[in-house]
Amino acid sequence: MARRRYWPEQFLYYDGEGIARHLEKMAARGWRLEKIGALTWRYGRAEPARVHYAVTYFPEASEYNPYPTDSQEEFYDYCREAGWDLVTEWDQMQIFSTERAHPIPIETDESARVRVIHKVMLRRFLPANLLLFVLLVIQLGIFITGILQDPAANLSNPAVLLITLALALTGLSVFLTLSGYLVWYLRARKTAETGERLADTERRFRALTVAVAALGLLAVLFAVLS
Repeated sequence: MARRRYWPEQFLYYDGEGIARHLEKMAARGWRLEKIGALTWRYGRAEPARVHYAVTYFPEASEYNPYPTDSQEEFYDYCREAGWDLVTEWDQMQIFSTERAHPIPIETDESARVRVIHKVMLRRFLPANLLLFVLLVIQLGIFITGILQDPAANLSNPAVLLITLALALTGLSVFLTLSGYLVWYLRARKTAETGERLADTERRFRALTVAVAALGLLAVLFAVLS
């Protein structure tokens, strides 16, 4: 039986609740997260157990800085004292686990947690995706203009049509990702005002975004082959 498993998980970066619940289900099936990579997550075989996970975000962290800051070290010490073990880090995200039956929550101020996630997203996520979306729209406009200028030639060319479709689908995927985060942030901020935490509500939206992106990649592949 394989002792390790690599899996291309497709979670939205800000969906900490969804990630934690997924990892708890994996631990119950005997797979513990070891490391998050650019394309795959690595799991190690272990005895099935009830494990609690918590996902936090630290704006000062960076994938280009291999050493934790003093503030991070203090935060890790606090988590260890509360019974939480650091599993892995991914950029500004940290994942902790504990086998305590009733663990002390790492974060108790929900409004502060939402503000931190939003700060991280403003730094890491939104600028790059907004730029990508603008570039895709510009490129799609160029292709559509070319088709309109010579419709007979371009409409009979499968490669041109497939590339246009790929650009449109990729742009739609990025738009869904951006709009999805905006919806999540507004809902999470409103829920935090009551002192509660927004549950994992991203599953269907995540599936839709991944499906659109996959169709875009297929369109690119068929365009290359044609």
